Amino acid sequence: MQDTKQSLSRIKELGAAELGKGNWDKALGAFLEVLKVTPNDTHALMKAGDCYHKLGKNGEACRCYDRLVDIFSSEGFVVKAIAVHKLILKINPGFPGGEKRLSVLYERKVAETGPVLPVKGRTADRQRRYEKPPLFSDLSQDEFTAVIEKLSPLDVGAEGMIIRQSEAGDSIFVIVSGQVSIFRRDDDNNEVWITNLGEGNFFGEFGYFSGHKRSASVKAVEDTTLLEITRKDLESIIAKHPRIREVMLKFYKERILDTLLAISPLFSVLSPGERRQLMKEVSFSTHRRTARIVEEGQAGDRMYVVISGEVEVSTVKETMVVPLALLKSGDFFGEVAVITDRPRTASVTAKTDISVAEIPRASVAGVMGKHPEIEQLLSQYIQMRVENTISTFVQFKNRKIESGLV
Repeated sequence: MQDTKQSLSRIKELGAAELGKGNWDKALGAFLEVLKVTPNDTHALMKAGDCYHKLGKNGEACRCYDRLVDIFSSEGFVVKAIAVHKLILKINPGFPGGEKRLSVLYERKVAETGPVLPVKGRTADRQRRYEKPPLFSDLSQDEFTAVIEKLSPLDVGAEGMIIRQSEAGDSIFVIVSGQVSIFRRDDDNNEVWITNLGEGNFFGEFGYFSGHKRSASVKAVEDTTLLEITRKDLESIIAKHPRIREVMLKFYKERILDTLLAISPLFSVLSPGERRQLMKEVSFSTHRRTARIVEEGQAGDRMYVVISGEVEVSTVKETMVVPLALLKSGDFFGEVAVITDRPRTASVTAKTDISVAEIPRASVAGVMGKHPEIEQLLSQYIQMRVENTISTFVQFKNRKIESGLV
């Protein structure tokens, strides 16, 4: 048995080498040899289909790919099945029954709680729960079908750049296979790694929801297959299925908070796992322009991180409102009441429509317990803000004197 595996492995390597040289006939022969022994070998089926396509034998290519769709579907790999079927439609747009087959499978399986699926002929470690891609996890059959009709496959080699920070772009990508790394440059041009994403995850939603340039870069860690959907196509789908936007908006808020925590001087010491745990305890809220989020003098049991928009911090001095600071995405406020257990020392008002993350006192205490340096940083920020407030009061008093109000 071991000898057979080694032999098949050598034949695959030979096929890969011939592919690299553009010898499609020889490569095809190698992969067909593998399929004689293991007819459900997904790698060999994919490569055989690719070779047939390169040789202009599109019927044979589609049959290989169609077999792959059956295998991936039966094992619960919805995203992979979609990607391969999109290849079939690219070769033969009239290929029958694909979307219907996948959408029915999705309705039957993804709606379930995800039982472990036995994979015939595979070892126990290859048995896995039916995948529920985050982008599709809460969609109905009709919504799912509308999305997959617009997805386009994209292959990216290892180290290939997919998205560059600060560039324009409005496509969203779903990872079919492989892995990508998300990173960004901070204000000092240092590269800050945010996270790696694998199969079933999606990225690129920042550009779609914010309308701004890309906030981070994304590159392939290894050979990666993606499904891409453009803003134009997504808008046409959302017009008919508005709930798709709600699903994606939830993930957008979680993803942007993770990014803000990763680059925040306050929370950057947290590991990716600790950030994920903290986000489970965080709630999100939105506020319209002029809304009062924090009221001076009231008790406070949470601090806030600005996700999008701007807020103004102010206090009342001698019956006059004195602006203290203007905060934007990534800034935080409300920490004084949380750390000192005293009433709010200032009011915070939305200058624009905003979205904020609310971190409960218990969660803040939890991360400070594991990372005392966070408490030290918070104390430094509180001291700095107290000094800024005193400076603002002095300027306020001087302006009153100059205007003859005192």
